[in-house]
Order: sequence, then structure tokens, then C-alpha cells
Amino acid sequence: MKLNSIIILAVVLSLLALLHFCTGSKPETKKDAKKSSDLVYVPVMEVENKMRTFYLESYGQLSAGQTLDIAFEVSGRLIEGDIRLRPGVRFSKGQLLYSVDSEEAKFAVRARKSAYITLLAQVMPDIKLDFLEEFTIWDTYLSDIDIDNPLPQLPLAKSKKLALLLNQRNIIAEYNNIKSQELRLQKHKYYAPFAGTVTDVFLEPGSIVNPGVRIASSLRTGDYELKIPIRMEELSMYQKNSKVDVFDTYGKQVGVARLTRVSDVVNRMTQSLDAYFSIIPISGAMLYNGMYVNIKLNKETFSEVVALPYLAVKDNQVRVIRDSSIIKVPIQIMASFPDTLLVKGLDNKAQVLINSSEFIADSLKVVGIPK
Repeated sequence: MKLNSIIILAVVLSLLALLHFCTGSKPETKKDAKKSSDLVYVPVMEVENKMRTFYLESYGQLSAGQTLDIAFEVSGRLIEGDIRLRPGVRFSKGQLLYSVDSEEAKFAVRARKSAYITLLAQVMPDIKLDFLEEFTIWDTYLSDIDIDNPLPQLPLAKSKKLALLLNQRNIIAEYNNIKSQELRLQKHKYYAPFAGTVTDVFLEPGSIVNPGVRIASSLRTGDYELKIPIRMEELSMYQKNSKVDVFDTYGKQVGVARLTRVSDVVNRMTQSLDAYFSIIPISGAMLYNGMYVNIKLNKETFSEVVALPYLAVKDNQVRVIRDSSIIKVPIQIMASFPDTLLVKGLDNKAQVLINSSEFIADSLKVVGIPK
């Protein structure tokens, strides 16, 4: 009986203790929940004022400033020049690249000069008889003619009668025909007009070539051009600067570019203008046809500014967290870019709300989460 009383008493005490614990802890839980609901977490940017330099950048592909197809104006058997031309072979200005067999043409010119000498010899007695004062000039001219050398300059007839006589004897016409053949004979050799590189070869020595048929293609080395698209509102900045820096795809500077011309036709898709730059490589840099490069123009430098997204600014103000509250701070917009604004007037370490339009009740305490 006594043992049962003790057990019942223990059970009652346990129930009372449990009831007291439950009823006593409820106000504390409500207090903690209320305290937690008074806080709001918002994304912020921490201000770091510093000097910022912004550039105008664009990219393009280098192309040779001058390309040339090697072809002849005459026909015949192709002969190798001073070097064997293959794709990638470099050549110097003035170097003989190809020639066309000219033996037949040389014999034709010699024969024509011999006939020309005969014509002059036939007219010399008439010149001596009727134009004695000019005989010495024409006699010297006749003596100077060598069939293996270019024809000397035809003397100028001092009288109209002598000029008429020369025309009647076909002297002047034959002189011009021979000079024409001499010029054509020079076209049997092709000398490099510039220092360059062979890009393609289409015919080999020994082939029979015809006028205008491509034998090889070449491009001028050291003379490159860059075409890039420029927005119309940025064109004036490129025109004001005498040069822009050129970088390869790895960010290494390889040259300096100068604006040479701008197309007056707007690209319908990009609403940009095609600008053309001449490239001057820096010492030790190698440029190649078809190489992709970037150009960079120093647009402007700002001191003690911070870059903020457009959403953070409203009516030239930003919202800043200070002592767990939000306050509005006026700022000065220094420059605007497609995705950011450069602003001035904020303290370092200040926490700026990224979204200035987000509604937050004044009664709430704000905690910033840096992004």
C-alpha cells in the first residue's frame, strides 16, 4: 500500500513538471520567432572606389594590303626565275620570278631592225641632197643602231619637208613598230614588284602559258590591313586618336594601327561602319595574313569611382545599408556603359542594394549579403 502511494505521487509530480515546462517555454519561442521575422536579407555590392580606365575594343582579321596574281601578257614556254616558287616561299623586290621563252621574239626583232636599217640607208642620199644641214645627225643615228641593243631615239626632223619624206619612206612607222616589239620583248620576264610571299602556284616551269593565265598568287609582306566594325557613335573617338594599340588573341601587343579610311555604307544587321586600319608591327612581333587581332583605344580614365549595375541607381540615388537600416545617398554618374554605370560619391565599404526598386518596410532590420 505504501509502495503504491509512492508510485502515484511520482507520476503526479512528473505530470506537473511536464505541464510547467510546456507552458513556460511558449512565450520564449514566440519571442524568438518575432525577433527572427524582423530581419530581412538583401543582395548588396560593397563599394571599392578606385581609378578605372575604360577602353573601346574591337576585333578583326588581318589581310594583306596588296595581293597580286602573277600572269604574263605573252605566250610561250614558262621558265623558272631566280628561285623555285612554292607556296610559302618569300621573294625580294626586283627578283626575277618567271620568264617566258623569248628566242623567237628576239630573232623577229633583229630581223625587223635589219629591214629598218635598209630603209634608212635608202633615204640617206635624199637627205644628203635636199637636207644637207641635217645629214650628219641622221648619219650618226644610222651608225648607232645595233640590232642586239634597243633602238636609239629617232632624231627630230627640223623641217616639215623632211618629216614628210620620212613618212613617205615608212621610216617613222617602222621605228614605232620596232619600239613596240622591244617593249613586248621585255614582257617575257616577270620581276617582283614588291617583297612578298607566294600563296599559291598554278603552273610549273615547262608549261605553255597564254596571256592572262594565272601562274601563281602572292601577297605583299609587312603591309597589312585590318577591317573592323565600329559603332557610329564611337567613330569620332577613333578619328581623334592618331593610333590605337593592336593585340593578338593572347593579349600580347603586336603592333600599332592607324585609321586610313571608313566606309560610308552602314551594315544593316549591326548598324556599324567598316573601318580600315593600316598596321605597323612593333619590334620583334610577327604578323601573318589571316591572323585575328584586337584593337584597344583608351576611351577615358576616372578616379575614385565604382561600377554599379543600372538596377542599383534610381533618380541619381542609391540605397545604402547603414546601422541595419536603409538610407538613400545621392551619387554622381560619371559615365554609362551598356551594362554598368560609373558613379562617384560613395564611401568605401558602403553596402549598396543591387535592386533599388525592391520594397523593404522601414520597421525591418536589413542584413546585406555581398554578391
